[in-house]
Amino acid sequence: MRQYKLAVTTVTRQTCTYCSGGCGILMYSLGDGSKNAKPSVIHVEGDPDYPVNRGTLCPKGASLLDFINSPNRLRRPQLRTPGASAWTDISWDDALDRIAP
Repeated sequence: MRQYKLAVTTVTRQTCTYCSGGCGILMYSLGDGSKNAKPSVIHVEGDPDYPVNRGTLCPKGASLLDFINSPNRLRRPQLRTPGASAWTDISWDDALDRIAP
């Protein structure tokens, strides 16, 4: 018998922020935190213990895995200065200083 593929994964409980529903999700990832291992999310499902959604997900929540692994996803903050036509990468500290009061 083949081993179930999620048996060797790390489970992380999260709240979906895709819409205003705030559903609970379980994210399954590979990677044990060692130096050269890159963790990667391989499965996303609804959290059956979460009182808002009780294990179900809307179509947006069900597509989170594709959103996480999209090559078009931004991985660092960007800034477009007034009058400029192009976006430039900025550091996380600079981005957080711009939004903090």
